Amino acid sequence: MGTFFNDLDLIEAFAKYDNDLADFKRLRQKKHSTYSGSFYFGEYISQGALKIAGNCSIVSMQDIVDAGPFLLRPEFGEFAIKKAAWANEVIALRQTFYHCQSTPFADEDEVEAAMHIGDMYEPPWKVPMALAFLALKPRRVPDRCIIKTFRQLDITGQSVLFP
Repeated sequence: MGTFFNDLDLIEAFAKYDNDLADFKRLRQKKHSTYSGSFYFGEYISQGALKIAGNCSIVSMQDIVDAGPFLLRPEFGEFAIKKAAWANEVIALRQTFYHCQSTPFADEDEVEAAMHIGDMYEPPWKVPMALAFLALKPRRVPDRCIIKTFRQLDITGQSVLFP
């Protein structure tokens, strides 16, 4: 039987038995010195085989990079240069969610970029993945550009106006 655990739950349970694991737990819970976030990134551990065939869609990271997530978050282009500082960069990007005062509406290029990435996935993952990529930065509610685009789609991500 396969299992799927939040890594921090496991670390919490076993940290008292291993000093290295206890140190790792402290790192994961550590607050950033400049920003509001912490160094925890929500990782999961699986044991055994997860029976997900037919319930998932696989796209390589290279394909996602080639599709242009930089239109959604230009800062991603800098990550390749600052590999050692990725944890700090992620926390800095999250800061916009904690303290956003005025969020601009999405523009057509951003929505198109998210849709292009979403199109790489199989139905029914196209729309959820496009929305997930649009959610990489705070959005205004309601955002007319996003609503207009997604109202034209069925759950598979196919346009209902232009089949």
